Order: sequence, then structure tokens, then C-alpha cells
Amino acid sequence: MSKRVLNILKYVFATCLAIVLIYLAFRGIDWSVFMEGLYETKWIFVVFSLGFAILALVIRNERWRLILKPINPQIKRIAMWDASNIGNLVSLGVPWISFLVRCGAISDKKTPYEKVVGTIIMEKAWDMLTVLSLMVITIIIKSDEIAQWFVENIAKRIAGRISTNIIVIGIILLVAVTAFIVVTYIFKNRHPAFKKMAGWIDGTLEGFKSLGKVKYKTPFILYTIIVWLSYAMMCYSIFKAIPSLEHLDITDALFISTVGNLSSLLPAPGGFGAYHYFVALALSHLYGTSWEIGILFATLTHETRSLMLAVLGAISLIRSQKRIKL
Repeated sequence: MSKRVLNILKYVFATCLAIVLIYLAFRGIDWSVFMEGLYETKWIFVVFSLGFAILALVIRNERWRLILKPINPQIKRIAMWDASNIGNLVSLGVPWISFLVRCGAISDKKTPYEKVVGTIIMEKAWDMLTVLSLMVITIIIKSDEIAQWFVENIAKRIAGRISTNIIVIGIILLVAVTAFIVVTYIFKNRHPAFKKMAGWIDGTLEGFKSLGKVKYKTPFILYTIIVWLSYAMMCYSIFKAIPSLEHLDITDALFISTVGNLSSLLPAPGGFGAYHYFVALALSHLYGTSWEIGILFATLTHETRSLMLAVLGAISLIRSQKRIKL
């Protein structure tokens, strides 16, 4: 199967998944209740939410710069900003290749593509560890109610999909990847193709190890805290924008933002459908809000941010003169 056909199938699958999740999220909605909630929305707080969203983008960019500086100390902030925005723009349509576009938009002779890929993998792994840590923290703070919801709606559903066949397939893939790496290094001095692949593996590993070379680790951790506080404040601002949710506090916002980030693990373009469904589910089951208000919250949070990402991405795409390499 050609790479082009495989990419088309991936896109079709992601689009179908988004459609199914949007259907599950929006079916049975009383649109009069939804529109009433929309009419009562305090839009100034929606603007505040976008301000925190931009702050999160800026700080994430600074954190990524700390990771890339050991590779290229002269890396420019504006180039990284444009690369991140272009990647975010692509993620709204095709989530699988967005990080490749992001890497291609920043790489050059001083910043090799494969090393940039390694930094992105490391950054994603760090973010996943942060999400899981925040989930544990919010479960401890909110104790029984969140713990029970998490077990019933996330943990059991994930466990229910883990069959013996999936475990076997996972082991086979792990063995296959390991064997591929071993064979590549054995034959790297015997054939140019293996030598090139070994160079890619070395570069990716070097990029992945770049966190250990970060000179200023305290700012890196501080940036991570600010990013996730910004995400929580985005949700908290939308709580304040919707009268029926304004009683919720910052710990509730932290939990909902964590749920929203977990939903991004599903390969739906831009998180459409997945974010709406899981966030509305959490709000209705945990806080007793109506499904319509949960969808209103998810829509205000997700769609305004997606529009902002689209605008920033378009501006960066126009401004950037780099050729994006895939």
C-alpha cells in the first residue's frame, strides 16, 4: 500500500471518528436551552479565555526553545512561533502530520529535521506525564466524586478495549522495531540506505535526549506550570462566562482542562467531537449540569480557540518564507 493511499485512509478514518463523536455529543440537544445559554453568555470572559490561550502558546514556545537551544543556540523565537502556529493550523485538519509540518517549518542546516522530531517526541512524552500527574492531583483534591467518574468513564473503557490480541500485537510491534534498529546499525557501514536510517535514528535520539541537556531546568518546569495554569484559567474564564457554571472553582477548571487534553489522544481532526463529548460528559455526570450547558461550554472553549489557531496559523504561513518539508 502506497504512502499516499495510507494517508488518505488515515484522514478518512479520522474524519469518520470526528463525525461519530460529534453525533454522540450533539444528538438529543434541546437547542432552545442551548441558545438561551448562549444568549446569557458573558462574552468578556470568553475574551479572557482567549488571552490565556495565547499566553499558553507563547510559554509553550519558550519551553520548546529551551529544548532546542542545545541543538541550535541561535534559534529564533519568531521562526519557532511561526512553526508552532503552522503546525497547529494543520492539526485542525490532519492531526497525524501536524508535528512533521512543525518540524519541517523550523529545521535547517543548524537545526536538523530528525533532531527536531526528537524534541517534539520528548515534549509530547513530558506533556503526557504532566496530564497524568494533574489527573492524580485533581482526583486527590476532589477525592471520591472524580475518582469514581474517572474509573467508570475512562479507566474501565480503556481496560475494556485492551484484549489479549492487542497486547500480542503490541509485543510484536516492539520486537519488530527493536529488530529493525539492530539490523540498521549492523548494516549501516555496508549500504548507504542503512547508513542514512541510522543517522535518522541517532538524530531522533539526540533530540529526545535534549531535555537532559537543557541548561535552565528550573525555567523549563516553571514554563510547564504556567502552561497548565493557563489551560485551567481558560476553562475557569468560560465557567465565569456561563451563569450556571460560575460557581465552579479553579480545581474544577484544572480537572476539566485535563479531561479535554486526554480527549486529544483520539485522532479526530482538531479534537472536534472528542473534546465536546468527554467534557460535556464530565460536566453532566460530575457537576449535574445539563448536557446542553456542557456542550455550550465545550463549544465556547474549543471553537473560539480553534478559530484563534486558524487565524494565527494563517498569519504565520503567509509570513514564513520557509519551505515546509515532510
